[in-house]
Amino acid sequence: MNTVPKPTVALSVADLEQLAAEIKEIGAKLGFQQLGIADTQLEAAQASLDAWLEQGRHGEMRYMAR
Repeated sequence: MNTVPKPTVALSVADLEQLAAEIKEIGAKLGFQQLGIADTQLEAAQASLDAWLEQGRHGEMRYMAR
């Protein structure tokens, strides 16, 4: 099983914003036209995803509805 080590240093919101900016800058230098950073708290999106799946918008990707 994979385990993710807990960070040893707590990062502030400002630190995280700076890190995100640096990651996006590196991505741009590497030629990426778009680069985004997703939140890991997905509970708010669950209802929208469920409705999207119920409408059959996943097409032939039936694995998404499992």
